[in-house]
Amino acid sequence: MKLRNAAFIASLFVTVTAAVPVLAADTSQTIVYSNCDPSLSGTVDLRVRFFDAAAAGNLLYEETEAGLNVDASGCFIVSIGNATALSAALFANPSVWIAFALDATPDTELGGGRQPITGNGYAFRAKVAENAQTLPAGAVIVADQLGPGLTVQNPNAGGNGLHVTAGNDGIDGTGGYIGVLGHSTGVLGRGVAGVADGATGVNYGVYGQALSTTSGAAGIYGLGANSGNTFGVIGESPSGSGGRGVWGKATATSGDAIGVYGESSSPSGDGVYGIVLSGTQNAGVHAVSNAFNGNGLIAEANTGSSAYAIWGKSSTGYAGYFDGKVQVNGGMAAHFVQITGGSDLSEKFEVRGEKSEIEPGMVVAIDPVNPGKLAVSARAYDRRVVGILSGAGGVAPGMLMGQAGTLADGAHPVALSGRVYVWADASNGPIEAGDLLTTSSLPGHAMKVKNYGKAQGAILGKAMTALDKGRGLVLVLVTLQ
Repeated sequence: MKLRNAAFIASLFVTVTAAVPVLAADTSQTIVYSNCDPSLSGTVDLRVRFFDAAAAGNLLYEETEAGLNVDASGCFIVSIGNATALSAALFANPSVWIAFALDATPDTELGGGRQPITGNGYAFRAKVAENAQTLPAGAVIVADQLGPGLTVQNPNAGGNGLHVTAGNDGIDGTGGYIGVLGHSTGVLGRGVAGVADGATGVNYGVYGQALSTTSGAAGIYGLGANSGNTFGVIGESPSGSGGRGVWGKATATSGDAIGVYGESSSPSGDGVYGIVLSGTQNAGVHAVSNAFNGNGLIAEANTGSSAYAIWGKSSTGYAGYFDGKVQVNGGMAAHFVQITGGSDLSEKFEVRGEKSEIEPGMVVAIDPVNPGKLAVSARAYDRRVVGILSGAGGVAPGMLMGQAGTLADGAHPVALSGRVYVWADASNGPIEAGDLLTTSSLPGHAMKVKNYGKAQGAILGKAMTALDKGRGLVLVLVTLQ
């Protein structure tokens, strides 16, 4: 525990090896002593001495600390009593004063001179600018009153009311109403501040846990003022490598477990609000799910016919962006729809035949044996022609329709309109752009129309690219007629 004043810092920590916090005659102590003097730097040899008076007096104990490291502020920390254990009898004197100096000049006391030490039932008190006290392990402060059991005051504008350092929990507070209450009136003050600086492991500046099973129990509860731009809880992380201002984690393996829950009762409020002030391609709210069939974000709006579960708005870019499949189980309305990933209107059909015999670009016709299904066309001028299997030549369907569980469904998208590549056969004559195309006797292929009478009702569409000879892909504008 360190307490600062204008000239120096002084603090005493006492470890009592006895089982109870009473200083018996045969009890030995080790004092961890910290202080500062601006004249010190680097590595020094210090002499620490105990006296029975504030000036002059009798020397009760002294110890030289050789090769002591001093930080840039002239501060050090040293354990007194390691070489020769301090006896409790040392502190039986009515008054004990501690001083430190350079070993070469022990009478030139540094750090503002001597500070008094008084023994008490729990530890020792170092009277510096304020009192600093350390309780041994197991010490208890008991108070049965309306109000705090322990009050720590520090009027210094830059000081802390209570500073706790621990290997596990700094403060473990239990109360019928409030376990730990922190109150700050400073402009930049903090009622309770927690700092975790462990180099490894999972560290928490402030850790809150609710053990109550009743509704509304909270590990940490933050309440803002009734007016002004106030916050119940603020989380901030300056780290650029995986830092999190606020992290919510639900570890339950069943039930309605929620990592972060936001709720607002205001007509214009937000349950959870995220904002990005700088950078590019950042997210005000970022949702990720790594669970099997999990959801990155679930939003519900259950009141009002004009309520939106997700509402997006952008004056310069896109109100929404989806990289992947999107499923809508309901109606969808739009003023304008632009499809950039395909160029034909297709429907799902089942096509008879071996899977290895069916490929995109083939011409298909109605299968008279299987109602609602198709087969690869194998007749010239076939009036049962329906369309072309979409996806050949790298051109995907722009819109795909179907209804699962009915005859209006299937595994193959068939282009009924738009631009699509078709397998064509030029043996009936070279195909030129603008030629009408019909079915060929070569299974799954189209050919140039020569007999317009026979072609009525069997026309696929118009060729948009040419095929001089042989077989190959031709881009066609599908217009069944």
